[in-house]
Amino acid sequence: MASVKVEQLRKAFRNVEAVKGIGFAVEDGEFFCLLGPPGAGKTTILRIIAGLEKPDQGEVYLGGERVNDVPPMERDVAMIFEEPALYPHMTAYDNLAHPLRLRKLSKTEIDRKVREVAEVLHITHLLERRPDAFSGGERRRVAIGRALVRRPRVLLLDQPLTDLDAWLRQEMTGELKRLQRETGQTMIYATHDFEEAVTMADRIMVINEGTVEQLGTPDEIYDRPRSAFVASFVGSPSMNLIPCQAEFQDGGLVLSCAAFRLPLTKRVGADLTSRELLLGIRPEHVNIVEGAGEEGIAATVDIVQPLGDEQIVDLSLKDGTVIKIIVPLEIELAPADELMVDFDQDRLSLFDARSEKRIEW
Repeated sequence: MASVKVEQLRKAFRNVEAVKGIGFAVEDGEFFCLLGPPGAGKTTILRIIAGLEKPDQGEVYLGGERVNDVPPMERDVAMIFEEPALYPHMTAYDNLAHPLRLRKLSKTEIDRKVREVAEVLHITHLLERRPDAFSGGERRRVAIGRALVRRPRVLLLDQPLTDLDAWLRQEMTGELKRLQRETGQTMIYATHDFEEAVTMADRIMVINEGTVEQLGTPDEIYDRPRSAFVASFVGSPSMNLIPCQAEFQDGGLVLSCAAFRLPLTKRVGADLTSRELLLGIRPEHVNIVEGAGEEGIAATVDIVQPLGDEQIVDLSLKDGTVIKIIVPLEIELAPADELMVDFDQDRLSLFDARSEKRIEW
């Protein structure tokens, strides 16, 4: 296994810059995720690490060694693409054995390694079958096995689960994380799905339009997004973002929005006045106020979406702003119901409306 480090990567295609000075480091044995929308630059970064693309600028290090001028075959990096490419005329056994035969290992050694990987991936029963008899999940397991069987220094996965059904994708994310823990394999995984990333990754780097928005653990990115983009891209449903301003009143700070005024209960260190702000609150941190006469923010129920043991509810505030909340299924709500809500102020995020960067307060 090996660590990975990239410094100031830049890559343009036909004068369109796909990667804009990105740098990051992946530890030996880490499961690292590149998370971003289509076109963010994820695939380009993976291809540069693999040696399939040359950067216009920047450095790539594997295990501390600069590899910019090292051919792809000599980097000992394996890459799995969105569509797993298996040899259709070969059995699963032969697909797994192929990279080992190219290395001219003995038949005994090949057989041992193939069966070890097959057992870890639970595909031993597929070894004598050909790809046309595999399900989508089985094809991916075999493709992963073919990459892992030679124990590359780094395994790159480019959105390998994108077209799978939801239940199979969930199963495969668990399998990949289990596999990475058992093997200690350094993995860099690209996806646009936060649920995949948070399920598997030790750390996540959020990318947008070729630049890094945030790098951190899944909890850090979810709880303390560094930009409005991260706040809106991460989570399902995403964070509610409400335009507002800050003003002083009775010695305290009040967030003034079109639909409500929210006195802040904790001391604020930053100067927030005279700035256009975005107030961020996760749907699960919006609470329904119970009891007559209690203060809160007036809202009307628009849509109720039952989901397992909870429900996602769209609420309209009095100015027409729509926010989402998550509440237990036993709370009975219907369209046109009127209610009061409040926000968990320990969970509030504030962003500068112009730069869309997080404000520490």
